[in-house]
Amino acid sequence: MTAAIVNTYTVDIGQHRWLFILIGVAVIAAGIWAIVHSRTATQIAIAVFGWLLLFSGVVLAISAFFVGSWSGFFLIFFAAVLTFIIGLLFVMRPTLSAEAVTIVMAFYYLVTGLFFLITPIFSRTEGWGWLVFYGIVNIVLGSIIFRMLPAAGLFIIGLFLGIDLLFGGIELVALGISAPTITAVTPVSP
Repeated sequence: MTAAIVNTYTVDIGQHRWLFILIGVAVIAAGIWAIVHSRTATQIAIAVFGWLLLFSGVVLAISAFFVGSWSGFFLIFFAAVLTFIIGLLFVMRPTLSAEAVTIVMAFYYLVTGLFFLITPIFSRTEGWGWLVFYGIVNIVLGSIIFRMLPAAGLFIIGLFLGIDLLFGGIELVALGISAPTITAVTPVSP
């Protein structure tokens, strides 16, 4: 059964490889645009995220009335109000919101960097050197973002979004190009 499913996916990718390549090229173009226009991309990303939070707040508020118990109602309704207010702040104050998110990103990189720097030293698992390297990269990245604040808040989100889109597009193009050579793995039955 599993082999049939894998073979079906392999055939579908091979038949529609041009679609993967086309979407990949579009995503690469969007990534390059976001890198070049990182300030505008940051504003767009914050606005879209704000509208998503507003919509989520409304949906949560409506769903609060369908909770089975009244104790759950107040918790969900509180979450809905909080989500809506944060979304409203993101939409009405995008620059301030971008700076706040950038500060959170910098803390995230510093904390995860410290975690991946310290943990492998004590555990010494296989490949621990790569984890230490990843930790060092995160610490350097977090430090750079902190040093560039508050100006980093204006462009760093768009820059990171652009880099992510660029590599995601490259991945889709590579998948589309290699689709005819992908072979299904047939599991060995015991």
